[in-house]
Order: sequence, then C-alpha cells, then structure tokens
Amino acid sequence: EALAPRAALPPLLLSLAQRPPEGLHWLGASFGVTEQLYKFWHKNGFRPVYVRQTKNDTTGEHTAIVLRSLDGTKRDLPTSAECGWLPLYTADFRRRLTALLGISLREIPTGLAL
Repeated sequence: EALAPRAALPPLLLSLAQRPPEGLHWLGASFGVTEQLYKFWHKNGFRPVYVRQTKNDTTGEHTAIVLRSLDGTKRDLPTSAECGWLPLYTADFRRRLTALLGISLREIPTGLAL
C-alpha cells in the first residue's frame, strides 16, 4: 500500500453545534433522603439504588441515589423494560436495604423504610 495524503477525510474534531446531542438512557439524583423527598422522586418515576449507611455530618440525613430509565423510542434506544437493568438494580437495593434495616439503617423512619 502506498502512503499518501488523502483529500476527503472528515475532520477529527467537530464543534458541538455541528453534532447532534447524544441520547440519554437514564437520569439520576442524589439527595439527603426524607420521606417527603423520597415520595417526590418516586412519584416522578425514579427508583432507589443506594442509601448511604452513615448519616451526613452536616445534614444528619442518609444520602440516597435514585435512577430513572428514559424511554428511548424517539432515538431508537432500548427502554428499561427491554434492557432490564433498572429492575435488577432496584431488586438488589431492596435486598441490601432489608438486610441493613436491623443494623446500620435501624434509625430510618418506618414510613420511609416501607
């Protein structure tokens, strides 16, 4: 093969204005969990995947991470039902939470633990 400069190569870098936005598969949030905040996020389709076992030194609350899978039909992305990843994460979270409720998370209010 002969090495020679090629004339019709695309540029290696593009301006963001020249590139379509990437599709999002999920959204997440992290917050000091209270029953009111948890209900807000749950009502909006977010599911818990993590709760910190120790309280935050500043707020006195346990930190929670919630995720929501996005419907990918507009960009031909798989939905969470097709992937099955979010239900697996939430099932694992429930299993771990149940085990920790008698130990490090025993101070969580009953309404929140349910």
